Amino acid sequence: MKKIYKWLIIIVMAILVGWQYDAALQKNLHEVEIRIKKFESVDLFNILEQISLAHIESIESVDILNKKQMEVQALEKEIKEKFVIQERELRTQVKTIETKLQKLRSELNDGLTKIERNVSTIDSVVDEKFKTLWMMINNK
Repeated sequence: MKKIYKWLIIIVMAILVGWQYDAALQKNLHEVEIRIKKFESVDLFNILEQISLAHIESIESVDILNKKQMEVQALEKEIKEKFVIQERELRTQVKTIETKLQKLRSELNDGLTKIERNVSTIDSVVDEKFKTLWMMINNK
């Protein structure tokens, strides 16, 4: 008899567990149905259209940024070219000025040398005149 009670208890427990499992399964199915209904109520085409428009706008934005970047690069290149041209012109002007300065220094040195010679000659002449004058004064 104990075996029968034991088996009856096992069968009753199995039935109770089955009912609990069935209730949990029914609850999960009900939640899935609610989710499906919510999903069906969402306008998928509207969402896809919005996603598509956002994608197109982002592509257009990238295109605009690429064009602006190309414009900036073109301006940078133009500025560099103008700078190189101006730099060459300035270097040429500096060389011309340096050449003129060298020529002026040379002329100035030549002039100073002539002046030194003239001063030396004048000193010699003045010395001779003073000597002559001194001798004339002393001879009187």
